[in-house]
Amino acid sequence: MSFRDLDVDLEAQKPFSDSPEFDNLTEEASNLLLDVNNNLVTLKRFVNSLESRKDIKNASNLNSKSVKSIESITDLFKQLSLLSRQINRFEELNPSQTFTKDKVTREIKVSLLEFQSLQEKYTTLTKTLNEEAQTALDEEQEAAGSELQHANQDLVLERDVINNEEFVYRQNLIREREEEIQNIEHGISELNEIFTDL
Repeated sequence: MSFRDLDVDLEAQKPFSDSPEFDNLTEEASNLLLDVNNNLVTLKRFVNSLESRKDIKNASNLNSKSVKSIESITDLFKQLSLLSRQINRFEELNPSQTFTKDKVTREIKVSLLEFQSLQEKYTTLTKTLNEEAQTALDEEQEAAGSELQHANQDLVLERDVINNEEFVYRQNLIREREEEIQNIEHGISELNEIFTDL
């Protein structure tokens, strides 16, 4: 009997690993990092669109997409934190594994710094947009108040109802944005706490 008679596909076999658990953890962390970086690119696009204010009518939609993206990235970083802790528990590593561990840790830090930068940029931008919206709303209220003194009484009531509805709607938008800003700021501090051990 020769080796040719054996039906063994050597290429289909898994490669040898000194520590399959370590390899699985680093592979999972690398895959999560890929997801994080893809989401960071998307978030950066949303923030840049909000910053350019070209599509101001779609700002509310971009704002909600940005918040969802931030929440998604935060969840991914929480998963990465757990994986990083598990990877760092390995003590006796060969040089290749040490290199891989250091590389994964370094990439997590770089992605985290970029994410924090984007969060801060988004928070600052949203605060600015809220202030501008509040100022515009106040100016409209003042203008509507002076119009009320000069208009016909029947038209005044109809216009007042419309202005009040618009005013309430805009106030709700501003309040929602402020809540989202607070949530994002809380997320920033939470991420800082998670990664202090890195």
